[in-house]
Amino acid sequence: MSFLNKKKITSRARRRQPEYKRRFFKNKTKLVGPKIYLSTRHRSKLAVSSSFWPKIYLIIFCFLALGLCYLFFGLKFWQVSEINFVDNDRLNTQKMEEYLRGKLSGKKLFLLPASHYFLLNSQELSNGLVDNFPEIKTAEVKKSFPRILKVSLKRKRPALIWAQGDPEFLDKETADLSSQNPADQDGQIGIGITGPDIMSGEDKQKKLAELAEKKQSVKYFLIDEDGVVGKEVPPENLSLSNLWLVYDRGFGELKNNQQLVDRAWLDKLKLIIQTLKEQLNLTTIYFALPSIESNELYAKIKPDASEVSVSWFIYLNLDLDLVKTLTDFQEVYRSKIINQPEEAVREYIDLRIANKIFWF
Repeated sequence: MSFLNKKKITSRARRRQPEYKRRFFKNKTKLVGPKIYLSTRHRSKLAVSSSFWPKIYLIIFCFLALGLCYLFFGLKFWQVSEINFVDNDRLNTQKMEEYLRGKLSGKKLFLLPASHYFLLNSQELSNGLVDNFPEIKTAEVKKSFPRILKVSLKRKRPALIWAQGDPEFLDKETADLSSQNPADQDGQIGIGITGPDIMSGEDKQKKLAELAEKKQSVKYFLIDEDGVVGKEVPPENLSLSNLWLVYDRGFGELKNNQQLVDRAWLDKLKLIIQTLKEQLNLTTIYFALPSIESNELYAKIKPDASEVSVSWFIYLNLDLDLVKTLTDFQEVYRSKIINQPEEAVREYIDLRIANKIFWF
């Protein structure tokens, strides 16, 4: 390696230069002199945490959200306050409006007003009107922006009055029971009365009290043209109504808006009334049936002739061909009963067996 210029390395070249001779220090006094710190003015910067500004932003967002909630839910502009009955079908709407006002004055989720336009459930209000007012058949509630509620009502068309119990039948049972001579105190049956059905004096009084209680418990309900149970009718208003009257001797339980009978059953009643009136001049006073489930129907009738004061029951089987049954009855009535109605029939005419007619 002769082409390289070799420099002789001496001990002086290897020796490290003192620190004060280096370019980092100007002179030796800076290195060896004492360090003295005097009170001097200086500016200090505030140390800010990295999570400070996100918290500020969150607080501002919460205030903005609360303000928007107040604008959207708190202002009366969004709350329904006016109720218009567009079609009330001749119904008295005062109590219905009070019901709706009560619903609008409530709260939802404990804080939000129930009358808010976007929180108001119109279908729920429609169902509430039908459930709470038996005279209403259908109700339609619509919202009109921003504060109007439009209500359309359709009332039930009553077809008949249904009675839970038969007062006349109870009166007859009471009269029959009162005419019996009870057993005496020694257990012997009264004079001239025999048979196992004779009651003691105590049992008779209990039975009479039970019949009187039943008579007091008789209730009357309107049944509409679809066979649905409507509102209760006071007994004193029965004489003011021209509707058909049906007595249920089984005291069947009725509920509001219950489907009691169908249209076919109502059509059979209409056929009976029209046929007896138009063909035989017989007026139907009322109907009675043993129970709701029974297929039998009893019609209390009387001749239209003013000189005839008698009245009877016609026993019918609704499972038979009603047209044929009434046709057969017309033939028998014209041939054997019409001339002497008071003598021919005393209590009833039985049409419950096909092709046969009995009367007593």
